[in-house]
Amino acid sequence: MADTALTDMKGRFAELLNDGADFQVIPLSAKDSDGVFEDGYASASITNILGGGAVEQTGSTWVRKTHTNGNITSSADDSANLWRVVLDADDTWSAVLASNDVVALLIAEVGSGDGTDRVIGQWDFAVTTDGNDVTANYDQTNGIWTAA
Repeated sequence: MADTALTDMKGRFAELLNDGADFQVIPLSAKDSDGVFEDGYASASITNILGGGAVEQTGSTWVRKTHTNGNITSSADDSANLWRVVLDADDTWSAVLASNDVVALLIAEVGSGDGTDRVIGQWDFAVTTDGNDVTANYDQTNGIWTAA
């Protein structure tokens, strides 16, 4: 499975970032296939996505992480004029106990609650936990997604 954004949310993500919205990263212990994730939901709400095939990992020290300074960049050498989604910092979860594995991270807006907050995309992040810290290293140059 590739890192992917919901088809309906790609343009909205750019607008949300431009408007200064905050985003959260949600660790998953199970996820949907690309096709189901991208186009299989009538609503992009967190509640709807987590009610499908995606399962939030809440064991050990896994918690949602909030980003308050996401960004969209455009590279000068990018002839296709793609935008790049860049999160403001890497995320670290401390001393995650064994058997609390994750397979992906959801990226979602932060707002009034899971029923209305929208999932933007899913970032592959397969980790087998063993008691050590876990860090999601987001590419601060090329971003985590690009889209035309």
